[in-house]
Amino acid sequence: MTAKRRSQIPSWNVGGALGRRRRRSPLPYGRGPEAPPTLPKSLVLAAHGSRCGGAADALETIAGRFRQFDMFQQVLTSYHQGQPVFGQIPELVSGDSVVVVPVFLAEGYYSKKVLPRELTRAPLSRSIDIWLTPVVGCDSRLRSALLGRVRSRIRQLGWNPERTAVVVLGHGTPRSSTSSRTTHEAAAFLRSEGPCKTVLAAFLDDIPTPREAMQGTDADHCIVLPFLFGSGDHAGELAQLFGLVGPSGCDSAEITGRDSKDREYVIDRPVGEDPVLVEIIEDLVQSPHSWRRLDSSVGAAHVS
Repeated sequence: MTAKRRSQIPSWNVGGALGRRRRRSPLPYGRGPEAPPTLPKSLVLAAHGSRCGGAADALETIAGRFRQFDMFQQVLTSYHQGQPVFGQIPELVSGDSVVVVPVFLAEGYYSKKVLPRELTRAPLSRSIDIWLTPVVGCDSRLRSALLGRVRSRIRQLGWNPERTAVVVLGHGTPRSSTSSRTTHEAAAFLRSEGPCKTVLAAFLDDIPTPREAMQGTDADHCIVLPFLFGSGDHAGELAQLFGLVGPSGCDSAEITGRDSKDREYVIDRPVGEDPVLVEIIEDLVQSPHSWRRLDSSVGAAHVS
């Protein structure tokens, strides 16, 4: 990467963890066998999305930040549920190459199967080079962001950590045995490093469910950390999934309530709305040595 290009790398001026972080040096633009010969002109942020469209808000905000700078001539978003869909990416990009960031919080069914499949099925997929970055959710900074939230909540609420349970709520899917891994790893990290020793993993579309995870737990309080990119369709479901009676804040970033055992809950905002996501995506698009080229002849991503 030239000196001029490095000077154009965005220095985000946002609040939260990203605004306070110490700026990392840009990663070198390698020309090894895994890197494209030139920086693609187009960047695509690909996410699951939702039928109601609410989950797209966070992604569109991130895309808007990248459009403020000239690292890429074109910055697009694409969704499995939403518009434009993954299969439209090749026909929408400008130039002869594109880098796609899988904005999923797990390395699983959608990142390994759905996204590569839909890209390779597109009629124009053979006419451009498509590069995939690693999945956003595999970055350890997400676990650190969750840890910061737990510590902050405990201080704000004045709850006794020994009487407080933490639930890391992932999406999960029975179609992929690896989709729950990052959620379980995040729970294990919080159990080891955080103030609360009762830390559980639960899933929207896998086992254990939120109520199953809380069975046998005698904690007085519970902090729920949605390990989701955006609330989308799930915002109104979360209180019901935990059996909360008379919840409040279902239309806001935080949901509070009590269950039938009078256990007090705080359901935090999705981790995908944390400013650290911008930092992670920024580093991924500056690390072409970690990208994989999509091989349209076999319909799978591999290192060329």
